[in-house]
Amino acid sequence: MQKLTVGVAGMMASGKTTASKFLRTMFPGTDSFRYSDSLRMFYRLLRGLVLTLPIEAGLPSSAHFVGRRHTLLAHTLEQSFGFDLKVFGTNYIAFNQFALWLTEVFVPRHEGHWPEWASTSDLQTLSTALRKFFGEDLLERSVSAHIASSVSKSHIIIIEGIRRLVDIDMFMKDRSIPFFLVYAEADSKVRYARHKFRNEKPGDDLLTYEEFLELGQQEAEQQILLLRSHADLIIDTAHEHKEVVAEQLLAAVHARLSLLT
Repeated sequence: MQKLTVGVAGMMASGKTTASKFLRTMFPGTDSFRYSDSLRMFYRLLRGLVLTLPIEAGLPSSAHFVGRRHTLLAHTLEQSFGFDLKVFGTNYIAFNQFALWLTEVFVPRHEGHWPEWASTSDLQTLSTALRKFFGEDLLERSVSAHIASSVSKSHIIIIEGIRRLVDIDMFMKDRSIPFFLVYAEADSKVRYARHKFRNEKPGDDLLTYEEFLELGQQEAEQQILLLRSHADLIIDTAHEHKEVVAEQLLAAVHARLSLLT
């Protein structure tokens, strides 16, 4: 039987992680990947470069140091995204532009203060910049590489946190790849309360409701809304009991799997 790739999308704190946990419980041994995993790894490795490597004489800041160390930066990109970006081939100009952006924009914002974990704003900013320089399908290619390397015996693979139509363009166009999209939703007040309670990233517990709504207006978040009309299943995580949501998921995924036998 072919594996079914189950994509899980939704706005911040809409219940995506809970839905993914349900699926992993129903299908033991299931591999789960998130589009933000690669972004988090890149942030962590970039932070390590800035904090652990000495600044060369004559350079005014760690930002300029990172901009000069292209080989290390290229390796960091390849480690994070799981495939060869060919930064010294056709993407050489894009790579240099990205290094310049890191030097002039991203690294200086953290000069003297690098939190251990990337904030929501950091991940959104990195996502927008990386796709600008290396292609809109960058995260899709990264997740595809991880899926290809999966050795799980489960009948499904989960992609959590899909944010853009382009992230699933390959699955939408290539019908030979079994794909099922789940969209989780909840009203903004419920999502805000969950977001503060989870406090996954620095400052999440300090956000006001207005600041939370402002994060939802970021380009990366607004694209999520476009996914709803393409969903195979929409789950209401604010008003439905967890058991009901779990039953809906199980029934829908089993129905899709039955078509693959």
